[in-house]
Amino acid sequence: PPKSVVIRLCFFRDAAGQIFRVDEQVELIASPGLPVYDFWDEAIGTGYVGGFVVTGASQGKMAASMLNRILAGEAPGQIEIVDRSPNNPIFDKRQLLRTGADLSQLPPNAVLRFDEISIWERSPRLLGGMAIVALLLLGCVFFFAALSVQRKQYALALSREEQKLRATLRSIGEGVVTTNTQGQVEQINSMAEKWLGLPNESVFGRPVDEVFQLTDCSTESVIESASRGESFPAASGHLAAADGTRLPIVLTAAPVSLPEGDTSGIVMVFRDMSRENQFQKELAEVRRLDALGQLAGGVAHDFNNLLGAILGAAELLKLQMDDDELSDLPVLIIDAADRAAELTAQLLSFARKQPVARQSVHLHQVIADTVAVLKRTIDPRIEIDVRIGAGINSVLGDRTLLQSCLLNLGINASHAMPSGGTLTFATREVLLSSKDCEDSSFDLCEGRYIEVQVEDSGTGIAPAIIDRIFEPFFTTKQQGKGTGLGLAAVFGTLQQHGGSVTVQSELGQGTSFSIRLPLAKPSASAQAQLEDVASEGEGVVLVVDDMESLRTMAKKILEGLGYEVLTAADGLEAIGVYEREAGRVEVVLLDMVMPKMSGRDCFVELRRLDPDVVVIAASGLFSQEELGEMARLGLSGHLTKPFRRVELSKAVWNARTGAKAPSSNASRRLPSE
Repeated sequence: PPKSVVIRLCFFRDAAGQIFRVDEQVELIASPGLPVYDFWDEAIGTGYVGGFVVTGASQGKMAASMLNRILAGEAPGQIEIVDRSPNNPIFDKRQLLRTGADLSQLPPNAVLRFDEISIWERSPRLLGGMAIVALLLLGCVFFFAALSVQRKQYALALSREEQKLRATLRSIGEGVVTTNTQGQVEQINSMAEKWLGLPNESVFGRPVDEVFQLTDCSTESVIESASRGESFPAASGHLAAADGTRLPIVLTAAPVSLPEGDTSGIVMVFRDMSRENQFQKELAEVRRLDALGQLAGGVAHDFNNLLGAILGAAELLKLQMDDDELSDLPVLIIDAADRAAELTAQLLSFARKQPVARQSVHLHQVIADTVAVLKRTIDPRIEIDVRIGAGINSVLGDRTLLQSCLLNLGINASHAMPSGGTLTFATREVLLSSKDCEDSSFDLCEGRYIEVQVEDSGTGIAPAIIDRIFEPFFTTKQQGKGTGLGLAAVFGTLQQHGGSVTVQSELGQGTSFSIRLPLAKPSASAQAQLEDVASEGEGVVLVVDDMESLRTMAKKILEGLGYEVLTAADGLEAIGVYEREAGRVEVVLLDMVMPKMSGRDCFVELRRLDPDVVVIAASGLFSQEELGEMARLGLSGHLTKPFRRVELSKAVWNARTGAKAPSSNASRRLPSE
């Protein structure tokens, strides 16, 4: 309407994407004679009236004054909050006069720009007449030139839009095809050209089903749906590529609709599914291995309980035997049980159920120690080459588990070189981006990693079995030559440490395993070592375990060390014993997996009865989350089954005295430490 006022907030580009300068905008957003106000002082002078506009100078002065006061020593909290706008009223006098504004109504502190007296003000009638004559003379020229200019503008805009469309199509990483309603190709993008091995010009006008050879799906149904104005749902199939391969694709299509409702053609998009299919295959393999890990962890837990009773009984038997001829028999039992415990430890490593001691480990030193062991044990005809390329080699983890990984890989490599060869350990630093982590089937975080390449020149791995080598108990060795747990333990250990392991192999050309571990800052602290001597003590210890053999074994060991021992077969009985003894119990040795009441629930109830209760958790299958929670509640330590007499004695002694136990099977660091 004629008496409107226009305020420009922000306008630089219209719906079609065309960008306008500040001085061009006023011509577009205001009818002749209407005032256009603005919020920014830089617009004054280009056709805007002005107003209370934002100026950098006024706001900068106010901010600078506050900074000067702070620098002078005034506390920021003592400086008053500015609740008055520092913006100034600034106007273009020419625009005020053009719109007939009453200058007397301006604020007292208003700043007028372009305040000089113009020729128009001195002789408005003369200049007005001259302008009218000039307009009449130029009117005809503008009238006839307007059509030509407008036509050129339309042609230029159309050309720009076409260039944008072509650039967009070239940048898309999927095959895009446009056809007419009869299904004849009008245009394909660069990705489709690459797949077909044909330029856009050679396929123009040809039927789309002739150009794109598809299996498992057809373009005919696509054209029929699009001709009716319907979008085509995604369909899977294979596309014959120029290199002779069958490319897995997903085809989607939609009609190109005109404003009047008619359909002018079809747009079809071919998405390459090769990468997604491979990722799904890897994900399925990881899930299968996780399921096997759950099974392995459950078996190892029960087996550890049995081994605990065997070890304890054998050690007690050894202490009490006087017959020299029979004294070696308990040693044989203990050694056999230890070897069985090592197998269950590998199972638990694969299942990721074994707690990991998070300590700084220098991987180059671990490699050096591993190489020293291998040189003494494998075929001397095998040459071991170490190539150190990483500048930083400190990682957080369990040194024993990491060395076991490298030993397993080295021993496997030696078995693949029965006539000798070369075994190479090489390190380098790598930086993984978020995309690298997303593409991996392992749970990785972006950042710096150390990569260890363990490569051999052996017989290689057959393609038919390479996807199964990390499965527990899977082995190609003869019966009695291997357990099939070495690579499974490697897989589980790397998952526990936030790393990854991949393999590349070719028959007759050797095998290369690639291990990646996240780097950490080196730690200068040294790990204390346990003395292999049982610690005697005194006081009352409550042993809680659902297996009678384990309760009996622990009771006899602790009584032999000087303790008074009470026992309970489950959590409910343990709570009753603890209440009945009324403060006599100094340490509770608590099994974590029991019927009626779990070890965790029993621990919580004991803490409710006595916030100062001293508890050592014992299990063959620990949950990191559960251990972390119990550690935060005050757990004194934990024992991994099967444990030895020395380990049990030191765990109880440390718990009673409040000493910090060194990291070992007897007292590995809790997650909260």
